Amino acid sequence: MKYYFSLQYKRLNRWLDEVGIIPLLGLISIIGIFLLFSIMIFLKTDYAKWIYPAIGLSFLFNIGENGRTTRLKTIFKKIEYLRIRLIENGLLALPFVLFLIYQKEYIIAFGLLGLAIAIATFSFNKNWNSVIPTPFRKLPFEYIVGFRKTILLIVLLYFLVIKAIQVNNYNLGVVTLGFLYVLMMAYYNKTEEKYYVWIYSSTTRQFLLKKLVTIFIGATIVSIPMVIALFISFPEKIDVTITILLLGYVIIATALLAKYSNYPNEMNIPAGILLVASVLFPPLLLIAIPVFYKKSLIKLSTII
Repeated sequence: MKYYFSLQYKRLNRWLDEVGIIPLLGLISIIGIFLLFSIMIFLKTDYAKWIYPAIGLSFLFNIGENGRTTRLKTIFKKIEYLRIRLIENGLLALPFVLFLIYQKEYIIAFGLLGLAIAIATFSFNKNWNSVIPTPFRKLPFEYIVGFRKTILLIVLLYFLVIKAIQVNNYNLGVVTLGFLYVLMMAYYNKTEEKYYVWIYSSTTRQFLLKKLVTIFIGATIVSIPMVIALFISFPEKIDVTITILLLGYVIIATALLAKYSNYPNEMNIPAGILLVASVLFPPLLLIAIPVFYKKSLIKLSTII
């Protein structure tokens, strides 16, 4: 079991080294981004104490995926497997728990820790793509895969918007809409094989344009019911809603450009930091977009 965690630590260091970041600096950056993300959530909405642990649970469900846990069961004895799952869940939940304690949300913090321990004994089947239909049949894989992986979180966000409308809390509704776009932005964190880029008979600019059109269609399908609901329920705030809508499209487009700025390798740490900083401070998009766009053209030109 000790060897397993030592191996995971070495894999993380190797990944950081491959993307050109000193491992220690990379780990410090990850911690810094997590803290900044946590602080911003609690500053932006009064419902952060519910949204924040939900994000933590989504990570726990992800590492409890059936395929991954099955592999662990074939390698380790039952008691060792359970210890690994408990330690993994505990380590992943710990940052969220500590920050909730810092926010004096003691009951929610220890409730999240209890859930992390409890679900260590379960596996979760992520192969729902064979049974969950999506409206993205003709679109590239990002929205098809992303939608199926995040369907429960999307349902939760729509539930929060319904509650916001019921209690006449526009701030909760618009923050939830913004988080929906951030969620769709995460659909572009996975890099596809070069073949799926090479098959496009187009220039690099035409390829990126097609991808940007896909973003507009996919993001509209996912978010339009929420946007319409906010338009109808809070007509006096329609200008703010439109601003968030347009900003949402822009940040997803920026995530797309950031993805291809280091293609075919995964997005490196500096690009990730710039992307997150741009989401938290939108004026930085004026710098991030041209930087990512130029790098994307260079990287794609050797493949397309």
